[in-house]
Amino acid sequence: MFTWIDSRPPRTVHLVLLCLGACLLARLAIFTWLFAVNVPFSDQWPLLSLLFDGFQWADIPRSFVWQHGPPRLGVAFALTTPIYHLTGWNIRVDAGMIACTLVAAGILALRLRRVLIPRAWNLWDAVLLLAFWPLNVFETIVITPLNAHSIFPLFIVMLVANVWLLEPSWRRTALLVLLTLCAGFTGFGLTVLPALGLLVLLRAWREPEHWRRTLPLFLGVAGTVSLFAVGYRFNPAVEGFVPWQPNPLNYVRFGVAMLNYFFSFFHPAIPRSAYPLGLLFGALVAWVSVRSIGALVQRSATRSIDDTRFMEVCVLLCGTTLGFVALTAYGRAHLGAQAAHAPRYMALILPAFLAVHLWLHRESTNAARPLAVALLCLLCLRLIPETYVAVDRSLYYSNLKLCWLQSYQQDGDWAQANARVLEADREKLFTPLWMGSAEAWGYMAGHRLGPFNPRARVTALDVFYTNPCERLQ
Repeated sequence: MFTWIDSRPPRTVHLVLLCLGACLLARLAIFTWLFAVNVPFSDQWPLLSLLFDGFQWADIPRSFVWQHGPPRLGVAFALTTPIYHLTGWNIRVDAGMIACTLVAAGILALRLRRVLIPRAWNLWDAVLLLAFWPLNVFETIVITPLNAHSIFPLFIVMLVANVWLLEPSWRRTALLVLLTLCAGFTGFGLTVLPALGLLVLLRAWREPEHWRRTLPLFLGVAGTVSLFAVGYRFNPAVEGFVPWQPNPLNYVRFGVAMLNYFFSFFHPAIPRSAYPLGLLFGALVAWVSVRSIGALVQRSATRSIDDTRFMEVCVLLCGTTLGFVALTAYGRAHLGAQAAHAPRYMALILPAFLAVHLWLHRESTNAARPLAVALLCLLCLRLIPETYVAVDRSLYYSNLKLCWLQSYQQDGDWAQANARVLEADREKLFTPLWMGSAEAWGYMAGHRLGPFNPRARVTALDVFYTNPCERLQ
């Protein structure tokens, strides 16, 4: 079986990968076009409040340091703010940008694979296409588009890993310092900082004579942390948060549930109490991390530069995901393990997945190949259920937004629109807080923004039907 995968002619492999990539990209593009609705929703309202007094260029630095929940929104929000202004608060444009960011992160992941493992493309690389161009991040793309939460941070982490592989120079150091600042201030990209700090310390330990090379990056990490702390107030953004769980195993259970959900191809309604895939994946991530750190601690003169760079990137990728899982578990463990099954968490699981894939791809042991086949099979088995769940949930929230907008446009009554949607909502999930405030909608209507912009399309679903409220019942 393994020989068949590796021995395919190059043209056949390239054709298979190109067809798979084209299908995945088409799926993502059609999905985004169809289910992105030009209606502000949920977490977008606090961000749009920055523009209620009109756009000013001073809003860009304010966007960079803007805190939303635990993280700041950084460069992603700083880029989104003028785009919102130029497009009349077009949420569909924002969703398209997020989808493009995800595609770019996948391209950078493919580049990492080619640089770190300079072999010809083969069918094992389908794993990266299936993993990095998924629909399991649909919540961040079309339900509540928010590039700064995890998808743009994923893109920054992929950039950091690629820049790390460049030859030492002042340009490389400057780029890494700049990317460190961007990562620390952009959503949960801050979880890359501990891994970067560890890599700097490991390199300083192995090469004490080259301390001048590592000092600027160390100062960059320390400076980013210091700047981040200025005026920062921890906000868990969830009710019932407690600083410390009485049972510390709740954090472990939550983290394992997050990792398990990444691979799960079951319907969400099916109970998952053992989380076997999460345990296996977590063990693989820990194994790659320990092996890499153990090798980097040694001052070996026989280890090649390529081996060192490979292990450093693995530490960077695994450390980012482990930091994200730990931070999320700390803030959400009190909600129970079921709360870990959230699509918005999936993007920053990808760095560790990439590290595990690279390690298995590089190894040729009897244990590595079956594990690599298992990863490929799991991702293939996830394709149809993943698409079904993404379409089902996105269709529900799209109809909810459109039903609310249709009700509001009838008489301009914010409270009455909420009441109508509450009555029509068969799943009883709707909460009026998702739709901002009456004052915010009055501002949008008066300035012809968002769904009131005559030059922007509200939805693509009107091609298929015109009464979304009936779809909610």
